[in-house]
Amino acid sequence: IAFTSCMSTHAFGEAQPVWEQIAKQSPHALVLLGDSVYIDCPPVSDENGNAHPSDADYADRVFAEHLLNLYRKQLAVPEFAALLAKIPAFAIWDDHDFLWNDADSSLRNGPSYIGRMILSANLFRYWCGALECRGGMPTHIDEIPKHLWPDPIAQVNQSAYDTTMPGYRTRGFLNDKVILHLTDGRSWRHRMHQRLLGESQRQAIEKVMADAPQDALHIFASGSTVQKYKWLQKESWQTYADELRWLKELASRHNILVI
Repeated sequence: IAFTSCMSTHAFGEAQPVWEQIAKQSPHALVLLGDSVYIDCPPVSDENGNAHPSDADYADRVFAEHLLNLYRKQLAVPEFAALLAKIPAFAIWDDHDFLWNDADSSLRNGPSYIGRMILSANLFRYWCGALECRGGMPTHIDEIPKHLWPDPIAQVNQSAYDTTMPGYRTRGFLNDKVILHLTDGRSWRHRMHQRLLGESQRQAIEKVMADAPQDALHIFASGSTVQKYKWLQKESWQTYADELRWLKELASRHNILVI
């Protein structure tokens, strides 16, 4: 299984030879650990001159078109497309494909942002489908079914948020002797509340591990590092002491590899 993260057609151009290097290793699958696109790189001005998707008056439609274009550009990278034609790919998201740098669920309380969060989650679902099923993204934002657009009422009462977010997913290999845990470390992360995955997701992970073969290898895909590096002070598991203790306790009972 090959693991990568942090892809940007803006920063690195439309030629990305790393995918050819990965293909030469003949992996059975590819896992993208987040920041598959950078919503905030580059900022795109709308007709009102707003320069960044985090601006409160940045139109949701402009945001959605910008994000859709980023996903489509990455799928069009020749080396990336050639690799996807050979193997399935699985993705989690992190801050830059959730919203922007260091964004977390605390922004759901702001009516200016929750619509963008729901749009981002819906487009991420398309992205995951394109990777796993070798499909494609819509060519235009109007091709996205209307029921996937944020409901103004839902934006006010936030009823659509939890059901829209991608959440926790698993994929099994070798008759579940290897289980890939695709965690969602962004949708319910809240730094002030010391929450990274959240209680419901932790319970779901515990159940999958308890039901798996005793000698299974659990590959834990995480958008955050376990160690606290100087440039990631706020984003590592070390910042979330209770959830780090939970992860270590799980590792005392199961064979876990955190990527």
